[in-house]
Amino acid sequence: MPRILIRYNNQIFKFLRIKFETQRDGSLIVIFDREIKNPELWSWSTEPDSNPLLVGESLDKFRISYHTSGRINFHGSSAKPIFSEPIFEITKPQTLTWISIPSFESFTPLTEELTDDTVMEMPSDLNDRITFNLVIVPYSFIFDKSPIIMVTYHKWFSIALFKDVLPTEIKNGFQDRFITAVPGNGVYGSQQIAGDKALIKFHQKLNDTQGAIYYWEPNQGIYRLIFKSQMRIKPKLKVEFLDPNIKAEIVPSNSRTEKVEIRFKCINKNGVLRIPPPIKSILLDSRL
Repeated sequence: MPRILIRYNNQIFKFLRIKFETQRDGSLIVIFDREIKNPELWSWSTEPDSNPLLVGESLDKFRISYHTSGRINFHGSSAKPIFSEPIFEITKPQTLTWISIPSFESFTPLTEELTDDTVMEMPSDLNDRITFNLVIVPYSFIFDKSPIIMVTYHKWFSIALFKDVLPTEIKNGFQDRFITAVPGNGVYGSQQIAGDKALIKFHQKLNDTQGAIYYWEPNQGIYRLIFKSQMRIKPKLKVEFLDPNIKAEIVPSNSRTEKVEIRFKCINKNGVLRIPPPIKSILLDSRL
């Protein structure tokens, strides 16, 4: 999982981890990578008279999941989901979060070796609270002001990080706390495409096709078939291999995606095959 790290006073600290789930459903995961020391979850709005409210306890790291459908969930937070553009069709900027940091020394130091990481250099004389704004934009987006750091996924989108101002006042007693803020609304007021249909659209764009898509999962010895379009009901599967001694065994599916994809193992008398056998034909018995 790619990381954005911070170098401050010759020490490197963990900051963000980012993962684009291209092998699964196309979701984007962003994790605020710090150890939680105080499990209390406090919340308040941007309204001037809003007072902090203890809404629960959690040791989960703050995490954002931007789903293929455009639904954005906030984990380790009391914030409600918002709805933006499908991840395969991002055309405008969408703020994901503001992260306000009391001091860099409050971060978790990096103890392992650097890998394929992005390191953000911070000036050593920066001692005050700093707030970052994390935004997702089209991958070819032209900024009026250059971001501090940008991670780009070609053809899809970019993740940009800016220095910004927290969109709410810091309440008394919270001056030494990390504060995350999220938008109250997204581009839309509701989800614009069902999750299973979004999965098809994502993989069709990934493979530059409008048809069905086949994947071979070598570690499990499984074929994954993503349909050209959503079926009305879960289809039955009949597979004919060039080798008549090979049979297909359907892998139990997720009920949320059973109308858009199916997975099956290839088995002969010796067990599950780890090398993809040639397929002669596939028949899906269902209705659109």
